[in-house]
Amino acid sequence: MEPAHGGRELSITLPYYINFTIQHLGHGQKEPCILRWSADLNGFSRARFILLRRNTNGSLDKVDVVEDHLAAPDYGEEATMSLDKYNSHEMHELKAGDSVNFRAKLPESYQKRLVPSEQYHLIWPGTEICMWDWGTIEEHI
Repeated sequence: MEPAHGGRELSITLPYYINFTIQHLGHGQKEPCILRWSADLNGFSRARFILLRRNTNGSLDKVDVVEDHLAAPDYGEEATMSLDKYNSHEMHELKAGDSVNFRAKLPESYQKRLVPSEQYHLIWPGTEICMWDWGTIEEHI
């Protein structure tokens, strides 16, 4: 998280929104995929985004962020993906090479750890995405 366009600094009192991009790289797979990935459930609670602050010598220091009330979703090993016309909007469908962009609000627990005039990086260490499958949303409804 670096200063916004035009050199404006990050506000530590207003909600701060982050832009996310999920991309289907393909790697020889031409079939589209669908997945459910949410910054709130998968990023800020399940895998936990890592907040890093750039220090004066240019290296990155981890900033501890504690969020007790966010529980990791338990999809279970036998979770099935059931779609209908009412919940398909929660899913992302990507053909090889496609990407989807969306915004999510930075939780207060992260935002209150920010110091004015500092530079930050938000890293998602990744985890298994349990709710996904090959094909299209239409094929799964």
